[in-house]
Parts: sequence; C-alpha cells; structure tokens
Amino acid sequence: MGRPVGSKNKTTVAIRECLSQVYEGLGGAKAMLEWAKLNPTEFYALWGKQIPRDMSVEHSGGITLEQLVAGATKPDAE
Repeated sequence: MGRPVGSKNKTTVAIRECLSQVYEGLGGAKAMLEWAKLNPTEFYALWGKQIPRDMSVEHSGGITLEQLVAGATKPDAE
C-alpha cells in the first residue's frame, strides 16, 4: 500500500528537522552569513540549488520578449 499520496516521507521530515536544529545550534543565519563571506563559491552553489528548475510563465499579450529584453538593457533615465 505505502503512504498516502502527498504525505511526507517520515525519514525526510526527521532529517530536515534535525538539520534545522543543528543549523540553529551553529548560530543560524548570522553564522551562515559569516561562513558565506569566507566561502562565497560554496554558498552560491548551495543557493543555486534552491532555485526551481521548472518554471512556467503565462503571457496575456501586450509586450514581446524582445521589447522586455530591450528595455532591460537600456540605461535608467535620470
């Protein structure tokens, strides 16, 4: 039978809770910031893994991709 659809794996939940406790025990965000300053390459590699791989965007018209890219490359008006 297995676990119900959509339910979390107990082991995964337990590991995430444990990692959260260790993270806080090591100093939380403040300690991670100090580590990231000393190890920016490793931090960005870790951070990049948090970005969703599959993204979808709905477009209802009004602006083309070319117009958007052209606008993003123009210097800001002062």
